[in-house]
Amino acid sequence: LALRNATDGRIDLFQHPAMANVADYFSHVTLPDGSLFNYADGHPTISPTPLFLLARETQSSTAAFVARRMGHHSMWDVMFDDPDLRSEPPPDGQTARVFPTSGIAVARSDWSDDASFVGFKSGPTLVGHSHLDIQSFVVSKGSAPLIVDSGIWPYAHFLGFFDTSGRRWDFDSNASIGHNTVLVDGQGQTHGGAGVLVASDLTEKLTYVVSDARALYPGLLDRFDRWLVFAPPDLLLVYDDIESTSPRHWEWLLHHAGSFSGYRVRHLIENEGVRLSLDRLLPVADTPWRSSEEVRTSYYRDSNAQADVERTI
Repeated sequence: LALRNATDGRIDLFQHPAMANVADYFSHVTLPDGSLFNYADGHPTISPTPLFLLARETQSSTAAFVARRMGHHSMWDVMFDDPDLRSEPPPDGQTARVFPTSGIAVARSDWSDDASFVGFKSGPTLVGHSHLDIQSFVVSKGSAPLIVDSGIWPYAHFLGFFDTSGRRWDFDSNASIGHNTVLVDGQGQTHGGAGVLVASDLTEKLTYVVSDARALYPGLLDRFDRWLVFAPPDLLLVYDDIESTSPRHWEWLLHHAGSFSGYRVRHLIENEGVRLSLDRLLPVADTPWRSSEEVRTSYYRDSNAQADVERTI
């Protein structure tokens, strides 16, 4: 606004074509409860004020739809919310989207407040605030998180929180162990590699994405393709195609909200009255394997707030 006023309207960034992408991106990565798909160091909630302003200045009903889903949290939200502007999902009606630059894919059953939502993370690790979270995914239903990400932890600059050559990965939220991916021989992913979205198909009846993450496990894996297949409203298939020239011990990580129960090949996650059934289809039944639920708690000092931190995964 200041730039537009200072140039007497000659420079109006709201009219830049890229602004249309902003509304589209946030509409797809915003969950039904108004929170965000929080990969890497992203916060699950943000101020909706810029989206209210974007909606008003561009008359975007999609931006208004997203901002109102996030809610009114300040007087600026109320001031910028144009009451004459309708709230509408993206005009193309699609419920799934792939963003190849960041390497994320998202899908939902519909645009209602009670929709099922799936978020998937591939893409580069050699970017600011990245986590070793390639092949990780989250699942929610309405306002109930089910399969979750460890999220962003308080920064500890003096303890090497941003030392990507080593100490950053001692914090569980940043390392692979804090995400729904795979450990190989007890090791997580390496910083500097990238996952690659190699295939996708997005339709109303079936959405699938395929990501290649072998570059994140140098010397350990010759192939790691993860397929996520979502059949609305509530069926998700996760298929891992993993290959190594040497025998390896691999661990399939899953972080959940609520309670976790079950036995052998079938488990159940329950949270806020929503139930998610987990059925193991592969490896075949006679393959030796173990299932365990573990809790890890980290303690350190937040150098920004000068406060003690306790975080559990």
